[in-house]
This record gives sequence, C-alpha cells and structure tokens, in this order.
Amino acid sequence: MLSFKFTIIINAFFICLNGYFGFETNDNTTTVIKGIGLGNMILNLLIFSVSNGLNGALETLVSHSFGASQDSSASQIYRDELRKQCGRFLNIARLINTLFMICPTVILFLFAGEILITFFKQNSTVSEIAI
Repeated sequence: MLSFKFTIIINAFFICLNGYFGFETNDNTTTVIKGIGLGNMILNLLIFSVSNGLNGALETLVSHSFGASQDSSASQIYRDELRKQCGRFLNIARLINTLFMICPTVILFLFAGEILITFFKQNSTVSEIAI
C-alpha cells in the first residue's frame, strides 16, 4: 500500500512541475499529464512489479532456510550450512535482479520511443514525455 501512496505523491509532484515549466494551453497540459501517467505505468508494470516478485521469492527461500537452521535436532554442521545458504540465496538474487532488471530495462528504454509509437500507437509527444 505504501508504494501506491508513493506513486500518487510522485504524480502530484510532476503535475506541479507542469505548472513550473509554463505550459499555458490546455492541449499541452493534457499531453504532459498523459506522458507522466504513461511513464509512471511503464515503471510500475515493468520494473516495480517484476522486482517485487523476485524479492518475494527471495524472501520465501531465505526464511525457509533460516527456519530450518533453527531445528535443534539437526547437526551443527547442517545448521551452519543452511545459514550460509541464506547468504548464497541473497547473492544469487542480486545477480538475477541485475541481469533481469538492469540489462533488459536499459535495452527497453533505448528503444522505448519506437515501441510506444509503433506497437502501442501512442502520440509522439506523449511517448517523448513518458520516456
């Protein structure tokens, strides 16, 4: 719920910036608001949702390993190995987040203008503001 409130605050900030840049006509104002909304949705759908899913999987794996390491009937070597496994999961998750979030995001944003205009039939001004 906090991320939803945070996006509303960011949208309100950019709409306030709209007045700062001095867009006088109603057409330009609606274009800027459409561009800000489109850019916000791109960030929410492609970055925040995927990273939340990956981090949720990490949370499940780490809590499972740490919980299993608290079993007093298991040997100390096994318990230590499970605690080390928590760190391995964290480092693997960092690598996967880097590969699946940064690299495709950079490639996507390099060609975002063409993607928005050709595939999604957006206005060129709106897609430029969204980028």
